[in-house]
Amino acid sequence: MVMEFKKIGYWFCDIVKETFTDDLEKNRYTSFIMGIVLSSHHIYDGFTLLCNAKNVICAIQLIRAQVDICLLVYACIIMKNKQTFFDYYDRGMSINKLKFEGNPLTANFLLSKLEEKYHGITSIYKEGCQWIHPTNKRDKSICIQGDDRDNLLHVGYKGKGYKIKDMKLPEEVYTDVCNDMYYVNDILKELLCEVAKL
Repeated sequence: MVMEFKKIGYWFCDIVKETFTDDLEKNRYTSFIMGIVLSSHHIYDGFTLLCNAKNVICAIQLIRAQVDICLLVYACIIMKNKQTFFDYYDRGMSINKLKFEGNPLTANFLLSKLEEKYHGITSIYKEGCQWIHPTNKRDKSICIQGDDRDNLLHVGYKGKGYKIKDMKLPEEVYTDVCNDMYYVNDILKELLCEVAKL
């Protein structure tokens, strides 16, 4: 059975259209937004393919990648010196060397600021970290309950237990994972709209 997913392409296109201009300085915003849109769209496409393939571990990692994009876009919004931000971005340099009000633009700093407006984004990011970096969470995600070897539990997404039936995860885990990806996509949409207005 093929899963159904929210479509995101149209609102991305609308944001890109809003930024086209003859102003060369403003074109850096357009270039930035287009790069973000393309990356985000590819990540989301990969996410949907992985969910359809029932590869939840890799799908979760792509949610984390989408949060990383949100952090980059948020950094663009809060940086007072856009020229410096775009110089770093265009050269592929790490933005954590840049500062906002004396604070380096690290993932933790940006997450703490985003969490003020978008409650839950930090927990989504931290959950993704646990599935990306080698931890025992991945290795011990399936456990046997009691003495019944057919009674398996997947201790999965955000510590929630999902009953395994016929060696397959229930659709509930994919619903939970998809809901978080949709939330992150909604955040990204709002952030990109803010950049388009700069």
